[in-house]
Amino acid sequence: MKAIAVLRVSTIAQQIEDQKKEIVSFASGYGYKEEDLVYVEAIGASAVKMDEKYMEMAGRIKEKILEGGIDAVFVWEISRLGRNEVILMDFKEFFINNKIQFYCKNPTLKLLNDDGSVNAGTELAFSLFATMAKQEAAENKARFKRAKSAMREKGQYVGGNTRKFGYKVENKYFVIDEEEAELIRKIYGLYSTGEYSIYTLSHELKERGIDAPYRTIGTILQSKHYCGEEENGRKYPAIVSKELWNKCEEVRNKNKIQMKRGERLLLGAKLVKCPVCGATCTSNSKHYVCSRHAAHGSCTNGFALRQYVVDDVLWRVASTLHMEYLIELSEEEKEGYRKTKEILEEKVQARRDNILKEEQKKERLAEMYVEGLIDREKLATRRLKVEDDIRVHLDAINSLTERIAAIAGILEKDEKSYEDSFMDAFEESELADKYDVIHRHIKSLVARQVSYGKRDPRTTRPNAVEIVITAKVGSIWKFMYFPKYYQGHNLYVWSGKKWVGDRVTPPSQF
Repeated sequence: MKAIAVLRVSTIAQQIEDQKKEIVSFASGYGYKEEDLVYVEAIGASAVKMDEKYMEMAGRIKEKILEGGIDAVFVWEISRLGRNEVILMDFKEFFINNKIQFYCKNPTLKLLNDDGSVNAGTELAFSLFATMAKQEAAENKARFKRAKSAMREKGQYVGGNTRKFGYKVENKYFVIDEEEAELIRKIYGLYSTGEYSIYTLSHELKERGIDAPYRTIGTILQSKHYCGEEENGRKYPAIVSKELWNKCEEVRNKNKIQMKRGERLLLGAKLVKCPVCGATCTSNSKHYVCSRHAAHGSCTNGFALRQYVVDDVLWRVASTLHMEYLIELSEEEKEGYRKTKEILEEKVQARRDNILKEEQKKERLAEMYVEGLIDREKLATRRLKVEDDIRVHLDAINSLTERIAAIAGILEKDEKSYEDSFMDAFEESELADKYDVIHRHIKSLVARQVSYGKRDPRTTRPNAVEIVITAKVGSIWKFMYFPKYYQGHNLYVWSGKKWVGDRVTPPSQF
């Protein structure tokens, strides 16, 4: 007859050969020679976790017994068979039901008596060890958990995929990865200005040649790890200050991001107020309307004001105020313009890098055509797409270069008249730039329908819209807009004594 010798080590570092020698010597005392032993080995199998290797070992033991020819099982220590109460009791019942003798060296146990009956003392010891194994496993687990928690609190690496973006592991501790941390600081710095949503920030970074998906940005902005706070029992070194993190959280909660409709930026977002209820007006893509009236009719003001009219008068007032503001630029404000210029130069470089990549695509397409991987038609189609992409990048570079030159003109007023520098800077302004200027200087805009001038006695409907703009410095600007021309003009400006005709044709669309 043959016997199974169970050999299990939970780590590769542990020696299985030592167990084998012990078991051979132990089995010889019961009349089994080395050639009578069938070894079931498992290296790296955990009886506590009952991992795949351990379960495979347990299955092999039962399979060999069921195949026949086995009358005993030897283990060097009962924990080699198992450390789980349920598993151990299952093995005991399996051995008893199949009349398999079980020998254990540490502690010395023999499951069956010579007549095949169950040894009551051994069965009791089996049960006690199973209970002890359960308690030991629970204690070890708790001890291990406490140790890992203490390591986490110290900022130590405790294994697993726990490294967050912005950090690396050195000597079992998390330390700041300066290359990745630079992007994190840039994300927090830009977002804290309140000028971006995570979507527009992702686009802004892409314009600068940095690939940062909006989902990644959202995760970074919500993680307290980056300001050094403990989160989920784990602590990392601070990359940004707590004050900066709180500022970004405030921006995120208040959602002070410019309103958009499709691809169109609303220059008057959150500035246009309803004259009846005081609510902020929203846009239906072409007109500003009272948000309360549009949502549930709680306001009686159903008037709709053309969006291009609002955008035009807001820009007129804001650009004038901004010119006055720029005349007395402080050194801090000049530094802001210098940083803007640097950012624009980054974007130009990113566009140039993209053009280089597109040129490399053209070369690869030519190689693919020569090698017969694509035909002439596909070559022409793909090259056309590449040429279109290059044109887009070149147009963007031209626009960015003009803005860089204009800002340089503002910063170098001695080289040309200040007014010319200002006009150059804003002649090619993008919507986002105009939005920033308007919201820097304008507090609110209120528009109400009025009747003005000589009217046809048969109608009582208002024929004009009075627009009142309040600047943050306290000045008031008044305009009178006529959807239909009045005495040759459709827009009038209040000069302080009377309304003065200002424009003959409708302002161009922004």
